[in-house]
Amino acid sequence: MYVISQIVNPSSTATLRLFPGITGATIKAFCSTPNRGVVLEAFGAGNAPQRPEVIQALKDACDRGVVIVAISQCAKGSVSDAYETSRSLLQVGVIPGSDMTPEVSTALISNDRILSFC
Repeated sequence: MYVISQIVNPSSTATLRLFPGITGATIKAFCSTPNRGVVLEAFGAGNAPQRPEVIQALKDACDRGVVIVAISQCAKGSVSDAYETSRSLLQVGVIPGSDMTPEVSTALISNDRILSFC
């Protein structure tokens, strides 16, 4: 079940596609003002690079109130906590987007329907 947990201005929502070699500095810059909501396109079942600066940049953004929803880059599949690398995202405050598409995730964030799981 999804519930509204925070309000985000539609003009401050963006999509960030993870790629091998992405740096913490890139994520930090992307998650800075004016972005208040981010759709994070992760690998496979919600995996992300595990370099400390990458995880820290995501944690810092979540701690500042940036709403980050992780979805899969795969055409079919969903974000879950099946792997350690996906659990690390959840532990720092990233919201799992399950099997949502980029369009659905962006629309929900942009229309004040920020997701969290009950």
